[in-house]
Amino acid sequence: MTWHQNRCHGLNYGTSESLTGPITYRYAILEKDPERDILGTGHHSISAVPGEDTYRIAYHRFATPLAKYDKGKGFHRETCIADLRFGSDGLMEKVEMKN
Repeated sequence: MTWHQNRCHGLNYGTSESLTGPITYRYAILEKDPERDILGTGHHSISAVPGEDTYRIAYHRFATPLAKYDKGKGFHRETCIADLRFGSDGLMEKVEMKN
């Protein structure tokens, strides 16, 4: 299961033995990275590529640099798509974000 961190600053990942829980928090798979000007990572969707054993995650983040916007900082968004990978243990790996 994935869910937003507080105020859209990333995505948490957890697993459960049952659809009704309890959910065990694992780690964040997507987080802001201010040093790389990646901010406001949040709302997302995960999908499987038909006919392949491949998954992708689509998410939005703040359009940057923020200095180019007179007002509405954080309301201008970029849509990003990244591969979603799973480790040999079956758990999701952290998303590799690109600038």
